[in-house]
Amino acid sequence: MRIRDLNWMQLEAYLGGDDRIVLPVGSTEQHAYLSLETDNILAERASVEAAEPLGVPVLPVLPYGVTGFTAYPGSPTLLESTLVAVLSDVVDSLLGQGFARGQRSWRKHRVRQGVDTTPAGQGGALA
Repeated sequence: MRIRDLNWMQLEAYLGGDDRIVLPVGSTEQHAYLSLETDNILAERASVEAAEPLGVPVLPVLPYGVTGFTAYPGSPTLLESTLVAVLSDVVDSLLGQGFARGQRSWRKHRVRQGVDTTPAGQGGALA
């Protein structure tokens, strides 16, 4: 279930029985003749298809990442530290709302080893 189809009261009711959520992480970047949104489309689709049978809500795709394609128009990038900070802030706010377990859905070809977006002191609760 996509949270864009829910209101906050429905999500609060969901939290009464489950504390999982999925955060898809995409990127807006060139893909030759394909859409600049290819990574976002794939991140959302994979997340929804994995979460739907379990009844786990899926957040909107974070549409920006760390890319190496800045020479191509429409391919913005974030600094790695900015991406980690944004993910940390989002995860911290979700933890504060009662979500204790989650999964980031990364674009496979952009996973960077050694980047830990688990908030300090949370012991990997949302990792």
